[in-house]
Amino acid sequence: MSNWNLLSMHGLVLLSMADNPDVTTREMAKDLGVAERSVQRAVSDLDSVGYIKRKKVGRQNHYNVNRKKLLHALSSNISL
Repeated sequence: MSNWNLLSMHGLVLLSMADNPDVTTREMAKDLGVAERSVQRAVSDLDSVGYIKRKKVGRQNHYNVNRKKLLHALSSNISL
């Protein structure tokens, strides 16, 4: 059986941040089994379009997922 994911890298990273707002890109990469640079690119993309906000806390980032934008995006792309 092939190895595949139902969610994209962006979706997996978003879920990881929603579960733990203080997770590091290194931890996400390890958990997802991907390169840290792939996670950094997804985080940057998510931040640039407003799905998350990053806040520096000491030397680490704290991530805040914009749930309203996420729900709006999901509802506008679903047609029954």
